[in-house]
Amino acid sequence: MKKAAVEKAEARVKAAQTALTNLEAIKISGTVDQAAFAAAWFAYLTAWKAVYTTLEQGAKGNQSSEQWFAKAKQARIDDRLLSYLYYARNDEEHGLEPTSGYAAGEYLFKVTGGAQYTSTTGPDGKPVFIGPDGKPAELLSESGPGFILTTVRKPNGKEVGAPIAHKDAILADMSPLGVAKLGLDHIIEIVAEARALL
Repeated sequence: MKKAAVEKAEARVKAAQTALTNLEAIKISGTVDQAAFAAAWFAYLTAWKAVYTTLEQGAKGNQSSEQWFAKAKQARIDDRLLSYLYYARNDEEHGLEPTSGYAAGEYLFKVTGGAQYTSTTGPDGKPVFIGPDGKPAELLSESGPGFILTTVRKPNGKEVGAPIAHKDAILADMSPLGVAKLGLDHIIEIVAEARALL
C-alpha cells in the first residue's frame, strides 16, 4: 500500500466527518433546509467514496494490498448499506434525482410473506399491521419526521433502495445520519487496515 494513498484517504475521512457534523447541525437546528442538507449529504458521499478510490489506486502494484482491496471492495458490494452509499454518490454525481428528501416518517415491520395484513392506527397514532392470526406485526424500526434516503440507481438502471441492514443486522436508525455514521465507522476501519499494510 502506498503511504500517499493512506494519507489522502485519511484526509477524505476527515472530510466525511466534517460533512457528517454539518448534517447533524442541520438536524439539530430543526429547520427543513433541504438544499443545505442535500449539499452536506453530497459532500459526505463524495468524501466517503473517495476513500475507496484512493485506496484502490494505492493498492496497485503490491500483491498483498491488491488482495486486501479486492476483499474490501467485495464487502462493499455485498453489504446493503455500503453498496447504497456507493451508488448514492454515483447517482448524485451523474443522475438527476436527489438521493435524500424529507418525509413525515417511516416504519419497518416484520411480516410473513404472502400473508394478508390489515393496516390500522394504534392508540399512539402509529400504524399497526394486524396479521391473519389477529396479532400485530413486529415493528423493527421507525423514524419520525425528518430527512430520508431515497431509491438510487446503478449505472445499469437497476434500483437500489435505501438501506435497512448493515453487516447482516437490521438498522436501528435508517435516517441519513444513522446511515452516514455507520458508513463513517466503516471507512475509518478500512483506512486503519490500509495503514497496517504500509
